[in-house]
Amino acid sequence: MWLGSWHSPRRAPHTIDRLTIAGILALGPRQRVEVMEVRVLQVIENKVVQVQGTPVELKKFEVCDATGQTGLTVWDRLIMAVELGKCYTFSSLSTRKDGDRTVLTTTPSSVVTTTGQVGQPASISVMPVRGEETLRGPVTGVQIVAKPRCPRCHAGQEKLDVKLSTHRCERCSILQRHNGICNYLFWTAYCGWGRREERSMVLSNSAVFAFVRERFLSGSAHDGPALEETVIAIPEVEVTINAEGLVVRFAEATVQGGQGNTSRQSRRYFEATLQTGREAFNRVVCFSPEKRDEFVHAADNGQSVKLVGTRKSISYSNLGGFDVLVSSSSRLDVAGELAFPRRAPHTIDRPTIAGILALGPRQRVSVSLL
Repeated sequence: MWLGSWHSPRRAPHTIDRLTIAGILALGPRQRVEVMEVRVLQVIENKVVQVQGTPVELKKFEVCDATGQTGLTVWDRLIMAVELGKCYTFSSLSTRKDGDRTVLTTTPSSVVTTTGQVGQPASISVMPVRGEETLRGPVTGVQIVAKPRCPRCHAGQEKLDVKLSTHRCERCSILQRHNGICNYLFWTAYCGWGRREERSMVLSNSAVFAFVRERFLSGSAHDGPALEETVIAIPEVEVTINAEGLVVRFAEATVQGGQGNTSRQSRRYFEATLQTGREAFNRVVCFSPEKRDEFVHAADNGQSVKLVGTRKSISYSNLGGFDVLVSSSSRLDVAGELAFPRRAPHTIDRPTIAGILALGPRQRVSVSLL
């Protein structure tokens, strides 16, 4: 067969650099959108689906810009970065069809950042949303289990060795750094609602981390036992359950007639700083408020103490360090003389960047304007 000089033109797959929503609505499915600026209008649905045997959370939104309105499905880790009423720049999105309408979805390589004001069309369609139920009552029990999984294929990892710096996914075989492995927290809370029977419920991952963020518990975000201690100490919780039976909001119940119970002073834990060496300091999180007097007495009298029955947790405020978690079963004993002199940790109230550059490591900065 003679083909002559005919050439098939080469081209890359369809990629749209920066489109408006009007442009998105004109596209077909499976088109990659590099950059998209949108305003979040409405939360439509929040649910957990199985992806290769692993539960993965997704959240559907209605979004808009000045040219139109469409749907956006946000998956997994990006859910916590998106809030109702705010404007965002998304990169590496993909299109798909939802009936006759072209909608957007995030991909494993998507990135989301906040942006300036994004316009909205002259008229906005309010989409139907299935109802939610809000309940309030005491927590009678809680079980939290952290399951490691691959951030690429979402497969659960059964043979993760925390002593190694890398891990090869048991499904897709990609070698990753150990700190790149994601944890999916399975929460089951048992709550009693007045005279009604005790009710068990499963929390969405985004509800879990919203709770962690609101209560400044990022240092214990993946420590199941520490979070269990925190939850069981809450006298009363308020939960919102969607039509799928999933808890989408879990928070301490507000005080009737007040503004809530969310300040550091009213939380059911307190923090302290422990000197463990000449230049070594560790954050202490105590989930037993009645032990506060023991800590204050030891600090005021300059006593050396020995903490018994504690746990360590990765510290997010001191990279490479750890936090000490104290529970109701822990014990504070008076110790003898230390092998190092006592001193308070270095604290700089309001330095400049030039001052920061002149400091050594592990210096605490209370206030800095950037």
